[in-house]
Amino acid sequence: MNAAASIPLPSDSGLSTKTRALIALAAGHAARSPAWVETHAARARTAGATPQEIAEAAGIAAALEGDALPLWEEG
Repeated sequence: MNAAASIPLPSDSGLSTKTRALIALAAGHAARSPAWVETHAARARTAGATPQEIAEAAGIAAALEGDALPLWEEG
């Protein structure tokens, strides 16, 4: 298991699982960690995130960092 997959996401948070995964996805982009991005993109999709929501999270990271890792394939 990679480091990104081993970090627990608390279940008693005020944020939904989808929102926490999208935040972690953006953090992965900012940290330039492909493993983190892939792990949390999958978690976000499983939690019901749309491709647009995932792209928006990546876009926020890109705006803050000036660049983002390639993430998803359309379709």
